[in-house]
Amino acid sequence: MIDGVKYWDDPERYYSQKNNSVEKMLSSLETCGPTSAIMALDSMGFNLKIKAPGLWKVQPEDFLTLYLNDPRNSDKLRSQRKELDPRDWMGNRIPQYYPIAIQEVFGAKATFEWGASFPKVVTFLQKGNAVMLCLKDPGHFICAVAYNRVDETIIYHDPWPDNKWPERHRKTPGFGRTLAESDFENVQGFIVWFGE
Repeated sequence: MIDGVKYWDDPERYYSQKNNSVEKMLSSLETCGPTSAIMALDSMGFNLKIKAPGLWKVQPEDFLTLYLNDPRNSDKLRSQRKELDPRDWMGNRIPQYYPIAIQEVFGAKATFEWGASFPKVVTFLQKGNAVMLCLKDPGHFICAVAYNRVDETIIYHDPWPDNKWPERHRKTPGFGRTLAESDFENVQGFIVWFGE
């Protein structure tokens, strides 16, 4: 039995940071955080369509990346972490910035919380909330979308399909990977969860 967000197993809602135009243009700017956030929202069924003129379809993770790094948003972002000057950091690396950016760009709710444990994430997934996690090594965001009660693993989507952690997923697609409770020693001590 699997508990998770509405579209946890829909490959059409998987996003890869490998094709983000902002990351291609600015190779020093990683987009794993914005891409994971977009997967969280889309897998929960939020409307991510952004109206842009012409036929070119802008990727929603590029809009989120640009918001997080736009100097005009520095004061709003700084209110989330007063000790940091957003002009000195890549905004997409600061997890506390995501709730305000998600609200402003998509009108959706996201919440930053300290404490990342396997049981805590499972509880959110069972309530239908996607959860963004950050790995310690490599420093990298992923999106948890479901919990498999049979094998007691968290199902997540990795926006970087070339990620070699954990070893068992080397050379597998980024869609539908699994985390065991023992894998949480490599998860940083915070989460960003989506929805009410």
